[in-house]
Amino acid sequence: MLVRPELSGRRLAIGLVLVTVLPALLVFIAMSYQRPELPPGPPAYNPLPLTKDPVLDAMQARELQRSRRVTEAAPTLTAPVLLPASFPETLPTLVLAPREAPYDLGELQESVPEAFEVVDGALLIRASIEVPPGSRLTVSGATNSDVRLLSSPTGFAVIIVRGGTLDISGDEQTPVRISSWDPDAADVDTEPADGRSFLLTIGGRMDIAHADVGYLGFGTGTSSGVAWRGADHATDVSGTKAVGSATDAVLHDNWFGAYTFEAQGMRFLDSTFRDNAAYGFDPHDLSNDFLVQGNVAHGNGRHGFIVSRGCDRNVLQDNVAYDNRGHGFMIDDGRSEDTDYADAARLPSNDNQLIGNHAYDNDGSGVEIEGGSGTVVRGNLLERNHVGIRVKNDASLVIQDNRVADSRLAGVDVLSAGDGAEVVRNDITGGWASVSVPDATSVRLSANTLSGASTPMVVAGEPQRDEGVTTAVAKVFRWNPLLVLWTAILGIPTVLALTSLVRAAVRAGRRRSLRAQ
Repeated sequence: MLVRPELSGRRLAIGLVLVTVLPALLVFIAMSYQRPELPPGPPAYNPLPLTKDPVLDAMQARELQRSRRVTEAAPTLTAPVLLPASFPETLPTLVLAPREAPYDLGELQESVPEAFEVVDGALLIRASIEVPPGSRLTVSGATNSDVRLLSSPTGFAVIIVRGGTLDISGDEQTPVRISSWDPDAADVDTEPADGRSFLLTIGGRMDIAHADVGYLGFGTGTSSGVAWRGADHATDVSGTKAVGSATDAVLHDNWFGAYTFEAQGMRFLDSTFRDNAAYGFDPHDLSNDFLVQGNVAHGNGRHGFIVSRGCDRNVLQDNVAYDNRGHGFMIDDGRSEDTDYADAARLPSNDNQLIGNHAYDNDGSGVEIEGGSGTVVRGNLLERNHVGIRVKNDASLVIQDNRVADSRLAGVDVLSAGDGAEVVRNDITGGWASVSVPDATSVRLSANTLSGASTPMVVAGEPQRDEGVTTAVAKVFRWNPLLVLWTAILGIPTVLALTSLVRAAVRAGRRRSLRAQ
């Protein structure tokens, strides 16, 4: 009887193949698994801090007090008058007398020459100008294309429109330029820390068209550079709101590009807010029913566009915000920090619309919505921001038909949402997460297209990934490399044994078949 050798040539070949191929296959499967990217840390932006400076606050208060004092005497005037400075003021004030016909700078220069000086062809204003109720001042590029406000460490001139009207207008061929000017430096005033010239309307009207306005302002809000503010009033009554517009204007290198407080129905069209120390465009408390369209904000030290605290029914459409140190667009309730005081002082901004805007390469969010209800974020393009759209403070809103690409953290990041929040028909690509929500029920998600992210969904901080069988096996071998060795050690004999059993079963079946014949 012949005895079959235990290790035939065929078995040896099969064994060698298994010894070579099986470990290699297991290693390949293990290495094919890539650990999901970790979420990036906080946004790497450092927006300009807005700290209270008692010296600058005192300077602003001094200018407002002077304005109130000289305006009280305006109704008795029959012609413009230059009032001397009263301590602690450092510059005189030119007060306009109420009349129907507008004033222009040429007329004022003739009637009060000591308040003006011509420097290198530009008109230097050496006194503050007060425009009281019933008066109107026109600054025209046709007659004065370069207007400078005296601004130095020893004092600065301002134009305050308290109930009157200021019309700053050039044209496409001859825009008007308004800036601060330091005679000692023979240059614009680039140092706001010792105070700087500014333009301000209080309960009046200011319109700016075809103008370049820069290097103005030093304080938060009222004295920030170019500001519209409602008239003074008691806390329990409504005051006269500021009105006006800016069209085809460039507001740059100011403390704030443009600021409003208790303003109504303003229009900001086709203008640029760039390289301002803090905000580009900042409508604040109770600034309502604005149309903000076709503007660009870039290179600002905080947010490009911010609508803050009790501002309702504003439309921001077809604007562009890029390369800002904060968010591109922001709508908020004024709750700047997580404290009891901030929570008590909040005033939601409601029924605002952001439509067809483009935000890219901002250090914060492309669009940031904090609180409020009735907000619509629709048809915007948001690229390469830290977050595409972020929602917090229980905001109630609709996020619809936006295209969000390559956000560093998330395409849509909902931290907390109010009733009726919806994220619908958005196209979100790239980034770490496509959509992040606080729970599975507070936001209605529908018909969104999600692609290219490390994780398509995050719920309550937990990534939700759809892993198949292959990925699950690869994950096991990737993080347990000894399993590759043991699988090879035990698996090869097992495969050989199973092969032998199968062959034995086949041979037994053949024998039974032969006997049956």
